[in-house]
Amino acid sequence: LATSGLAAAHPRFCKQSADGRYWRLAPADGWVTDTQAGALVDGATFDDAAISALAAYVAAIPGIRKIRFIPGIRMVLPTGAGSAATVFGLTSIDGLTIDWSGAVFACARTFAEAQATGNSVVFGLTGCKNLTAIGQVQFTGPLTKAEISGAASAYGNIGIVLDGNCSGFHIDASAEGMLEPMLLT
Repeated sequence: LATSGLAAAHPRFCKQSADGRYWRLAPADGWVTDTQAGALVDGATFDDAAISALAAYVAAIPGIRKIRFIPGIRMVLPTGAGSAATVFGLTSIDGLTIDWSGAVFACARTFAEAQATGNSVVFGLTGCKNLTAIGQVQFTGPLTKAEISGAASAYGNIGIVLDGNCSGFHIDASAEGMLEPMLLT
């Protein structure tokens, strides 16, 4: 149901029309996309706000469990302090499907920034059950292999973090090679 409260909490997805009625984004064929959230996917614009807004909207609307990241490069700059700065974070979602076929997440944090504030996490999933990933995703960043190995391995640009409470994670056959940037905690 579209309400003034939903519009206030999720202005990218819920709007008020001239007649005073509220309208919200409903999934097309069950899917919502990062471009519907305002991501430009142009390889130059930071799409963090759109991706974070998409995660918040999916968490707020129980019927949305399919997310598609349109192929292309999105710049991300995880911010925040603590153990991990996360762009797309979800907690306790059951039955989520993420299609990231051809998506590239280019993390712009440097090693010095990661040391100062903690890991950069693009996807942080906590307590999520029955997750399905479709397609191959790529995570890139300014860190070199030397910087993310050895003593420096405590800090880095991490693509996906699944906490110990996540279960039922399925990766389809086309997602081969995707596990390299994954950290299980």
